[in-house]
Amino acid sequence: MDSAKRFTASAARRSMSSWRPKKVWPQNARTFLREKKGREGEKKEETALAKLSSNVAGQIIRQHGAAKIRSR
Repeated sequence: MDSAKRFTASAARRSMSSWRPKKVWPQNARTFLREKKGREGEKKEETALAKLSSNVAGQIIRQHGAAKIRSR
């Protein structure tokens, strides 16, 4: 859990200037990213999920398992 939080924080800081959606709710974040980026594979999708605002990203990581993201 701790490492997931750390990863989220660093990713959020890195992506602060590049790309941030206005407001994405956790339940439709996956669909939103698929529409925005197309089907580019799970890894890029998980990375993009971490680029959301850290609060939303934390909720998504908690829902979809931090292990998948940690084992990149």
